[in-house]
Amino acid sequence: MTRAAPPILAAAALLLASPAPADEGRAKALQEVLELYNTHARFPLPVPRGSDLRRLAGGSVLKIRDKSAGPDAPHRAVGMLASSASVEDLWVSALDGHFVLVEELTEVRLTDAREAPARWYQHLDLPWPFHDRHWVIDVHDRIELATASDNRCWEHYWELSPDGEAIAAEAVAAGRVPNIGPEDVAEDIYTPVNRGAWAVLDAGELRLLVYHVTSVIGGNVPDKAVLDYGLLTLDSMLRRVERRTHGVIAEHYRDDHVPFRTGDGTLLPVPQSTP
Repeated sequence: MTRAAPPILAAAALLLASPAPADEGRAKALQEVLELYNTHARFPLPVPRGSDLRRLAGGSVLKIRDKSAGPDAPHRAVGMLASSASVEDLWVSALDGHFVLVEELTEVRLTDAREAPARWYQHLDLPWPFHDRHWVIDVHDRIELATASDNRCWEHYWELSPDGEAIAAEAVAAGRVPNIGPEDVAEDIYTPVNRGAWAVLDAGELRLLVYHVTSVIGGNVPDKAVLDYGLLTLDSMLRRVERRTHGVIAEHYRDDHVPFRTGDGTLLPVPQSTP
């Protein structure tokens, strides 16, 4: 027979199990800003509930295997992390090309630095016996989302470029991709699906950093393996982006740095060091 806990212990256990009012308030604010984001985002996000939402508000990385596109559609890897850093610092930390997110990925911008949308060639080096992958994406900042949300929601999204395979071949043949030539990509596979986004949402006391990707890399690599790997790396990637906001961005984004375009389309002023 199980004995009942003494009243004082039972009350203490109940208090420990119940989320603090402040946590509940932060969780509600995160839910509300996600719902606001979804009204105008190019790629709406799953909105966590219950314990998932509370864990997110408490500082855990929330990873979601999103199957909402349908059972036969590619699944999406979604990662979310709440932070006290500013929207601008999180945005620069996630998107500044000076910071390497994936060591095996070569990226070359094919359009002018100030042109929007941006077009990028990307090449993924895979270990033997797999063939390398490459693709071309068009990258957009969703200005209408920033406007509709009173600048609380920024989305930086990408999709495969039309005629991307021909664009990739032309860029490589023209020598625009360092250390990669036509002979290197002769057997490479052009990925059939690659779309996703970085997003930063202002939830008042907290900001929400989001990364998601839907990728099918073709060949003999199972889609599930790609998704599993993506989910596995989300925690370290999001925390690395967030850690850079603790002083690194303030030191990096200044003086001769090219002005950064924010989620509402404006240029972020570059602070100047005092002589």
